[in-house]
Amino acid sequence: MIFEFPQKLAVEVPPAAKGRIREKRKIEKITTDILYGESVFIAEPTVLEIYQAVAAGDTEVRAYDDTHKPALYEEFHRQSGFFPPNPEGINLFIDAVRKYHARRVAYFVLSDWENQIIGLDENGCLRDGGHRLRAAMFMGWDEVWVDYPAPS
Repeated sequence: MIFEFPQKLAVEVPPAAKGRIREKRKIEKITTDILYGESVFIAEPTVLEIYQAVAAGDTEVRAYDDTHKPALYEEFHRQSGFFPPNPEGINLFIDAVRKYHARRVAYFVLSDWENQIIGLDENGCLRDGGHRLRAAMFMGWDEVWVDYPAPS
C-alpha cells in the first residue's frame, strides 16, 4: 500500500519566543537520545507497527505527557494484566506501550497537525515532539521546524 500523506512541512511557523531560536533543520542533524519506554524497558515502535497503525487509521490523540500518562498507564496495566511486583504480563505491558506510541505517530502522519515545531535543548538534542519527529521521518521529510534556546 502506498500512502498519500495529507501533511506537508509548513512554509512558515509563528516566531520564536524571546530568548529562543526557531528555524528549519535537517532531521539527520537532530540528536535523538530519547527512546520511548521507562528506565527499565524500551518501548520504541517499529516502522512496521507505525505502518500498520497508519494503514488501519488507528490513531491516538492523547499526548504522552503528565496530563495523560496516569490514564495511559492505567490502560496499559489493564490491557496487559501487569501489576508490579508480579512480573506476569510485563511483555504484554511493553507491547501496549509500544502500540500506543505507534498509534500516536500515526495520528501525526494522518492528521493536519498545526504545531510542527520540534523542541530541542541547547545542544540540539530532542526534548519535545518525539512523535512529530518520528511522523516526519515516516513520511520521508528531510527537515523539520525546530525551536531551541538562543546562546547566552
